[in-house]
Amino acid sequence: MQHVIEVLFPYLILLYACDCITYLGANQFLLTSWFGKKFQIKRSGFRLAGLLPTSQVIVTQRLTFHCTPEGVYVASNQPANKIGITSAGNFEFIAYEDLNCIEVEGKNIKINEIHTIRTPSSENAKYQTDMIMELKDSRRSVRTDKIAAWLQASFDLKAIEQTRFSHSRVFSIIRFLSSYLFLVVFLVLPAVLYTDLSKYAKLDVLVVCIALSYILLLATTVFTVRRSYRSDKDTRMYTLLSVIFSPVNALHVIGYLTRNLYSRFHSLALAASFLPANAFKDFIRKELLLMEQRMDDIERKDWRELWKLKRELAYDLLKARNINLDELLAAPVRQDQSALLYCPYCLTEYSKKRHSCIDCDMALREFEADRQPMVSD
Repeated sequence: MQHVIEVLFPYLILLYACDCITYLGANQFLLTSWFGKKFQIKRSGFRLAGLLPTSQVIVTQRLTFHCTPEGVYVASNQPANKIGITSAGNFEFIAYEDLNCIEVEGKNIKINEIHTIRTPSSENAKYQTDMIMELKDSRRSVRTDKIAAWLQASFDLKAIEQTRFSHSRVFSIIRFLSSYLFLVVFLVLPAVLYTDLSKYAKLDVLVVCIALSYILLLATTVFTVRRSYRSDKDTRMYTLLSVIFSPVNALHVIGYLTRNLYSRFHSLALAASFLPANAFKDFIRKELLLMEQRMDDIERKDWRELWKLKRELAYDLLKARNINLDELLAAPVRQDQSALLYCPYCLTEYSKKRHSCIDCDMALREFEADRQPMVSD
């Protein structure tokens, strides 16, 4: 048995490393934390997440459709730009009267068999679909209130904190079991296999301890998944099958459990709840700039009213985190004294006159000019 384990152990490490790599789409964000305390945000591309058994991973995204009292604005399946933003020309307006078919296929929503909307989870896809159908079946006079209620719920910091608190105890147990299993598998086991420690520790006993720890962790995971994802059958099955058929995933199962736990909440609200002050300031500053740009993209009253409401909810997050709006939007300290312009999004400085940023395609601002308010009513 020792020879077999010696041969398989390098593959075990490889499987664990591969399972720690995740891919994010253009509109997705990943909130990660090594020990569940201090989070950082990662954007599109292949990212390393959940490396330790104590690591937490939260996936959120900027949805590519928007509901208004008149209908749904759906982004086409065209690729986003460098910063993950779909241009206004790629949005198509579909009135509720013209919504003939809305289906949920896993994490995707299909509208009229033409548009495919990708969501963070199957539960979120079903939630968004039910919301669209309810708006379609409602009178025009009540749609505004329903949209406002849904948006306010997605920005509810107290609800996020309540969700976090309600899972804190069971997550602590899982974190302890995963850490114990991680240390035994990646520290004690190789020491027994490849050093003289085998003289003092029996491999058979160690394998039995690993098996018992895995069974206990699996039982706790089953309980937690059923409790956390009662209405999301796909997530339950995916998590359980991942842990059962690939036991190495159990070493950082906490990342699987937290990945879609907050899928109903807006990315700004999650950033306000989990990110440290500086990271949150940078994130919301960029999102406010995009909101302002979005507001002017389409000359329709319902579109503009929707983004005004989102902007007000974003302002409430600033108040909750005690962040001054004027200071947030102030011009940065000039790093290059010859610079004349700067990009308000990525803060790149330009010494030559040009209209927009090369990377972000945002309109540039002058250092010397008095700063105009980014948001105006």
